[in-house]
Amino acid sequence: IGTTRGLHSFRRTPEGWRDEGTLPGFAENVRALAEGSDGTLWVSTLAHGLRRIEPAVGRNPPRITPLSAAHGLPAAFERSSTIDWDGEPLVLLNTTAQPFRLDRATQRFNAFTPTASLPTGPFPDSWIAGSTDLAGPEALWLAGPPGIFHVPRVGGAPRRLPQIVTETLGAISCLRE
Repeated sequence: IGTTRGLHSFRRTPEGWRDEGTLPGFAENVRALAEGSDGTLWVSTLAHGLRRIEPAVGRNPPRITPLSAAHGLPAAFERSSTIDWDGEPLVLLNTTAQPFRLDRATQRFNAFTPTASLPTGPFPDSWIAGSTDLAGPEALWLAGPPGIFHVPRVGGAPRRLPQIVTETLGAISCLRE
């Protein structure tokens, strides 16, 4: 569970819920969490960017890695958001409308190319991503100041929802098909 004071873990067991406590050494204000297919947590914080938290192994504690330009992200960004999309993290930043996907082979983030034609920022807050039940991992919803877009994973440009939809909504805080 992401909180304003870090990450807290509860685990369901046959005996009931077990409180595993707060992750030591991580007192960040958590905005969003995504879990990779290998159990790695991708954590967006309010003021300190993006962190990768690899699960504890044996007696070794979880490993916390701040992510930066060395990992393929832009050099400077204030806010980030992340969602689990098809078992891997998708990262959105307030400095660009283009999300970043993790390349497992290189362990670097790359700009998600189907979003290259989206309006560019920077924007005062991060874009918001939403999953899609109907198209599964083959599509993504993105909402930001310029509108709401349906983005196919491959083969096609993002489609903007009609202006009538976006004009009547106000600020968008979450999105799901």
